[in-house]
Amino acid sequence: MGAYDDLINVTQLEAPPAAGANAYADLIQKPASEQAQAETPSIAHQLERGAGLSARALIEGAVGLPAQVADVGHSLYSLATDPQARSATWEQMKHPSQWLTPDPSAPSQQFSRALNPYLPQPQTAAEKVMSVGLGMEGGAMMPQVPIPGAKAPANFMTPDQQKAQRLAQSLKEAQDAGFVVPPSTTNPALGNRALETVAGKESTQNQARVINQNARNELAAQDLGLKPEVFTPEAVAAVKKEAGQGFEAARGIPTVTTDDQYVNDLSSVLKETRGSNASFPGSANPDVERIVDTYLQPNFTGDSAVSAIKLLRGKASDAYRQGNSELGMAYKGVSSAIESQLERGAQSSGGAYTDLVQAMRQARQTYAKASTIEDAMDANGNVSGIKLAAAWRRGEPLSGGMLLSAEHAVNFPKANLPANSSNIHHLDTFGTLLGAGVGEHALGPAGLVAGAAWPAARYGARSYLLSGAGQAGARPAVAPSRAASLARALARPTVAAGAVNDINSQ
Repeated sequence: MGAYDDLINVTQLEAPPAAGANAYADLIQKPASEQAQAETPSIAHQLERGAGLSARALIEGAVGLPAQVADVGHSLYSLATDPQARSATWEQMKHPSQWLTPDPSAPSQQFSRALNPYLPQPQTAAEKVMSVGLGMEGGAMMPQVPIPGAKAPANFMTPDQQKAQRLAQSLKEAQDAGFVVPPSTTNPALGNRALETVAGKESTQNQARVINQNARNELAAQDLGLKPEVFTPEAVAAVKKEAGQGFEAARGIPTVTTDDQYVNDLSSVLKETRGSNASFPGSANPDVERIVDTYLQPNFTGDSAVSAIKLLRGKASDAYRQGNSELGMAYKGVSSAIESQLERGAQSSGGAYTDLVQAMRQARQTYAKASTIEDAMDANGNVSGIKLAAAWRRGEPLSGGMLLSAEHAVNFPKANLPANSSNIHHLDTFGTLLGAGVGEHALGPAGLVAGAAWPAARYGARSYLLSGAGQAGARPAVAPSRAASLARALARPTVAAGAVNDINSQ
């Protein structure tokens, strides 16, 4: 027996590793994938982790705005007192990829690390995305604390409130001119909807169209200086013809030299046509190009100008009646350019022609109104809200009652469609008599009253909705309280700060 046999037990030695095996395999950490397979989290563990991540995201979002304010203060203090901090900041500014890297010593980051012992950190991309969304929710749920010195303007309104205010103001102006709308379309309050259900939605809408048609016709007559009872297509044509005579005296102007403004006016006629031609060569209307080229001249006589104006105006009306609005706009635009140049030519000619300028301007305005009304009239001699809305969208220079009518038709298209040919008043009368007769036959005198009650209620509800009192209820309340507006303004930066803080902590 050897001297050291008592220290070594040969039978306890492990067998040598097999050929090709790693002698240190027991010291090498297994890959993460193998560990994950070996230790699959239980459902309870996954639920617990999800709850922890949600709680962490909500907490970090809730403190987002205060933490950001604290970070700014911390950064300013460090820059003012620590040269190393200034040097590090300068180096960071040289590398844009590091601009969003948070300072580990910032209060927000310290707070985030303080949560680590108690709440899990998001690891996967899905967890980080979820944390950002919950962080926004946390910021939105924070009570809004007034910021010292922060004031909302006295008339502060959100974009939606501004839009609603403009619509309410337009509605008020239109109502003053005699237009109406079914109240539930602009102010869907419970009372308006209930009354309109009783009155009948389609019946109320159709009666509103009848009232609006009368209002458009009356405004058109006022614009032309006509009485409503003599407002006919023939009367409009007579006004238009008389206005056209206002240019006849300009035939005596010898020569008018066109100026830069004339060239610009003609160029604007091509703007819409040539707009698509830049990216889609060949899409420009060759007819419009030809018309503009024909009248792009260095000078013209007064006699030729007056003849050209009459010709172009007639072609514009024909084009509109045929549904070719692009060509109609071109003719009208070129005519307007010649008219303006003729006025400037009369002004520069001096003498007796100077006195023509005011008369020519008045004639142009009256002729333009008459042309717009004539083009918008339907076969029955009614001014169409649809056609006025189309003219407004084309950018035609509307004014007076026609501008108000066009804006109302654009804002409330259903209330400005042609009225149904059926006479609602007569239908209501027949319905009342029929209901009363059936009720009397079935129940006697009591049935007579009951049978007439429902049709009468429909008529009464519709009359109220389209009356002055009902239309006052159609205007929505749009004046916001300053407190509510300030709360909305402060809520947005809180949500954003919560999201930014949550992203920076990842």
